[in-house]
Amino acid sequence: MLVVQNRPRRNARSTITKMAFVILMGAFGVAAHASELPNTAQVGSAEPQSLSLTSAINLALAQNRSLVLTSLGTRSSELGVAAAQTEFRLSVRPELAPIISNDDSSSVYGVSVARKLQWGTRLSAALRSEPGAFGNARGERVVVQVSQPLFRNAGRLIALEPTTQANQALRSAQRRFENQKADLVVEVVASYENVLRLEQQVRADRAAVARASGLLRLTQAKERLGRVTRIDTLRVELQHGQALSRLENDDARLAAQYRDLAELLGMKPNTPLQLAPTTVFAVDPVSPEQGVTVALNNRLDYAQALQDLDDAERGTRIAHRGLLPDVNAVARYDRADLAIDGFDSRNRDRWLLGLSSNSDLNRAVERVALSQALLDRNTAQQRIGVIELSIAREVQQRLLNYRRAHAELGILERNLDHAAARLQLAQRLFEAGRGDNFSVTDAEQAFLDAESRLLTGRSDATLSGYQLLQSLGTLTETPDSLKPQRI
Repeated sequence: MLVVQNRPRRNARSTITKMAFVILMGAFGVAAHASELPNTAQVGSAEPQSLSLTSAINLALAQNRSLVLTSLGTRSSELGVAAAQTEFRLSVRPELAPIISNDDSSSVYGVSVARKLQWGTRLSAALRSEPGAFGNARGERVVVQVSQPLFRNAGRLIALEPTTQANQALRSAQRRFENQKADLVVEVVASYENVLRLEQQVRADRAAVARASGLLRLTQAKERLGRVTRIDTLRVELQHGQALSRLENDDARLAAQYRDLAELLGMKPNTPLQLAPTTVFAVDPVSPEQGVTVALNNRLDYAQALQDLDDAERGTRIAHRGLLPDVNAVARYDRADLAIDGFDSRNRDRWLLGLSSNSDLNRAVERVALSQALLDRNTAQQRIGVIELSIAREVQQRLLNYRRAHAELGILERNLDHAAARLQLAQRLFEAGRGDNFSVTDAEQAFLDAESRLLTGRSDATLSGYQLLQSLGTLTETPDSLKPQRI
């Protein structure tokens, strides 16, 4: 059994990084000018809605528009089951038949009831008021009939097929709904983490613009003193412009990601959001063999493939039955107050036992149907093997991605600390006249790269955990009736 753990997430910048920022900003003695920085992504007078990752997931599951549409389709399948089950309910029908002839007019009226049983047996009874054969006298007649299919259509297999198909269609619709829920959870996590990553990236970009502005002013001052060349100033100006451009781009991406997240949550695109920080998501490690076993016991696409095979095997049995003759045994009893057909007055009841058939001696259509059913069964069997291999490959790949992302996270954090220390040292040497601004700009670029990689790595580590659970089929709670039923 998998147990979800939360590994504490380190702050966006380590202690060394924060100290580096304070020292650098103090050394430059400047702050970013408002004219150099774009507006934040969340604009509007409305109060931002505070969300955690858990509340965002729950909100999406409750009101995501695409998920609501899929749930309506599931409801339609439930009505299909109810409609199929009405075939075995009691049917009550009134009867009225006007009779008009050259010399007289009359009518037959009454009520009939009928019911079909799960073995294909059909029971019916009717009570009618009929005109007599002579004169205006009327009489009552009771008709009871039993019809039982033989050979081809006998038994529960044929009689329950419409209901079985409706139930199978319902389970397929429910699995599509559950799979879409799991996909939606992963989408929300990815979007939520992207927003957090871009928020931190924008803050980092602002700090980078501030450092670039301070370095530019310091370089310009040294150029006027003749301590650096014009080429050095131009290089710093280029880096300052690149920092502004990067801030503009990331700020626009953040605004777009906010809209995407709001849409996933079923909100208006311009809804202001305030997201709580997350911890790095972690799960108890499993071996590839254990992971594949868990997936085969929980994956709904595998359950659907098993159901398709069951449907194909049932279809093959039905196709075999189609080669048998279509024969019905019929038993009927009539009881009338008046003489039946106006003959012997003592002849007031009648029995009827017989067989009826509607078989075509040419079985070409049935043989083609059987061949198609056998082909469908073979296809379904082959698909089972393909899906098993696909699941095993996916689980193993997701396990590798999860382990790589979490192992790389520590490396990225150390790289950021090293890049921050290098940037701090390069800036101090440049201020003391013992280094050039090329070393500062190179260290700045390395720091930005390390910071961006760490932010991306944290998002990837969290997302890889959710994707692993999705591959195992344990990301969301699923009814046991929808899971693989292997014998």
